[in-house]
Amino acid sequence: MYRSWLPGRYTFKENEVNRTTTSGITACIIALTGTMVGQEVEATIGVGRLPSAVVYDSVNSKLYVANQGSSTVSVIDTNNQVVAEIAVGGNPSALCWNPVEGRIYVASCSLANAGRVTVVSTTNDSIVTSFAVGEHPNGLVWNPVRNKVYCTNYESATVSAIDCPSNQILATVNLSQRPNGISYNQVSDLVYVSSGAWGQPGRIHVVDCGDDDLTATLNSGSNAYGLAHNPLTNRLYVTNRGSDNLSVFNCANNQNLGMLPAGQEPRCVLWTPTNKVFWAGYWDYSIRWMHGDSLRARHQTTLTAGVDRFLYNAVTKKLFAACPLASKVVVLDARDQHELRVITEIETGGGPSAMAVCPSRNRVYVANAWDTTVTVIQDVIGIAEPETRLALPSVTAKVRPTMTAPGGRVDFVASGFVPDRLVVRDALGRVVHESAAGARSRWTAEKTTGLYFYTMSNDRVSASGKLVVR
Repeated sequence: MYRSWLPGRYTFKENEVNRTTTSGITACIIALTGTMVGQEVEATIGVGRLPSAVVYDSVNSKLYVANQGSSTVSVIDTNNQVVAEIAVGGNPSALCWNPVEGRIYVASCSLANAGRVTVVSTTNDSIVTSFAVGEHPNGLVWNPVRNKVYCTNYESATVSAIDCPSNQILATVNLSQRPNGISYNQVSDLVYVSSGAWGQPGRIHVVDCGDDDLTATLNSGSNAYGLAHNPLTNRLYVTNRGSDNLSVFNCANNQNLGMLPAGQEPRCVLWTPTNKVFWAGYWDYSIRWMHGDSLRARHQTTLTAGVDRFLYNAVTKKLFAACPLASKVVVLDARDQHELRVITEIETGGGPSAMAVCPSRNRVYVANAWDTTVTVIQDVIGIAEPETRLALPSVTAKVRPTMTAPGGRVDFVASGFVPDRLVVRDALGRVVHESAAGARSRWTAEKTTGLYFYTMSNDRVSASGKLVVR
């Protein structure tokens, strides 16, 4: 969850890079060298005031930064240069990327406008359209299966369902409490919205994406806040700030599977493709983790500051923990045998919170919400990057750009390595296709619509991505 700031209130939104991107998760194996290169700050980029949200467009290799205090969105290229400043009006606090349409969605509000979503083309960084939503929008999430964007509206206690091809509002869903966070479940095609304030019961509102209707309201701990969905086990994880615990729900039947200790005022929770769940207590500086098929914390680490946001780099298997009060990002080893060992602490600007990763370049971008900068971290702890920028192992699906029709032909192209195996899994992790592979391979998409994961590999290297069939 991202936190943004306005005088007298806090608002929240989803980390899009970690929750809704379908550009693919690139994984690789990089050989260790004799020289251990430390993680370092590559650049500090000046943007607008109060940068509150970031999202990375991996198709065009650009970072978008919402500057809440400047009413703009900054566009940053791979040379760490600001190449555009887009005036969106209001106080932009949430971002969402749709790679199918090639658009960025920006949620903002001001005294003059209760709430608007501005649509930006990633081709030329120009505004496509802007339209009203509910009052004080604070969260956005993209549904890749139905090509919709869902926007939570804090003051209105509603969710706006937006059709992406037409940019029309399809429905407005009423909630029983003001929303805190939003998450999409690609397995069940549901949207979850957490809600509750201090002294209020925590509630999770379940929205059916087929008819955009509220289908259930689940009871959680007090002040339900952060959300994370596990597509392998179809479980939902919720941090409860008021009751200091983590709720776990079975999304197939909405059953509450139990509550786990979460430290003092837990804010963030994260699921990773290695099927691990991480959550943090803000005021006791704790981080806990467990396997996604478990209901028991495996290990706890105590830091020197409270964590407001997580980011996971699948390339290096590192966990980044943003500590706004200490103006730093703590980097931890997220592999099983290393038990969340602290690798280093990186000094940033004031109030680091929103983060995004560029897997192909192995860079982590940190928005410093209390000043006017973005910190660029070169993620090389324990590994050495080649002196020349060779292509990292990766694989792409040659479709539009990550979507195809049922029965359509999908061509996979590997770069940086030669694979000998192609495996395609559905959203539940079941293998639907497995075959020998080369640098180029082909698959006829399943007739069943939904989200699929593909992996090309050999004995040393693997690379993966996501594909939507609809």
